[in-house]
Amino acid sequence: MLYQNYSFEQSQNQIFSVLKDLQIAKLLYRANIRKGCGLSALEMFQRLVMLVFHGKNLFRSLESKHNDHAASKSSYYRFLSNPSFNWKTMRSQRMR
Repeated sequence: MLYQNYSFEQSQNQIFSVLKDLQIAKLLYRANIRKGCGLSALEMFQRLVMLVFHGKNLFRSLESKHNDHAASKSSYYRFLSNPSFNWKTMRSQRMR
């Protein structure tokens, strides 16, 4: 979890930078994790990762003043539970 003295924007930029360095967008694409409309798969993944580091759950995040309401709670759940997304492939590609 990030320390409380970091601003939201500062911590968000750090998380996005790390995900870019790890080439997460490429890994998502190779694992067939794509979206047709709304937020991109990368944006959804980034926001979910941010929840972990900010110590919030999805419900609290959607109520937060930092939420721009670009996606609903059901959008996140559908993103995570989509059977055509191969999360195991993505995880194993990162380990190589």
